Amino acid sequence: MVAKIMEKKRRRICRFVQFLDTEVGEKGRL
Repeated sequence: MVAKIMEKKRRRICRFVQFLDTEVGEKGRL
């Protein structure tokens, strides 16, 4: 099932984007 693999990838990308977002947010506050 390709759908499951795609779902895993999407979740990982989402987490990565959230991580970048928080990193930028922290730097922006300083």
